[in-house]
Amino acid sequence: MPESLRILVVEDDDTLRESLSLALRAAGYEVRSERDGESIATVVREFPPDLAVLDVNLGPGPDGFAVARRLVTEHPDLTVIFLTAADSLTDRLTGFEVGADD
Repeated sequence: MPESLRILVVEDDDTLRESLSLALRAAGYEVRSERDGESIATVVREFPPDLAVLDVNLGPGPDGFAVARRLVTEHPDLTVIFLTAADSLTDRLTGFEVGADD
């Protein structure tokens, strides 16, 4: 049996983070969820993800764009998806500029 995809979820809304993590686990994925991006380097060393799902408006600490920039710089093959209510063209372009895939 192939190894399951490892997904890192970074979302500051507790309900959304836990619901998404639960759904992904139920679908067979290995999931690690974090409330913020403060210790992202340590998290990724302990749990190297195949995919990161990030909220743009994390708080306090670095926002999702900063977290994505750091992740993609250190792990260029990592797929990054933003899950956010921020839907302006500027937000979308910034997301792609920092290395998001969708």
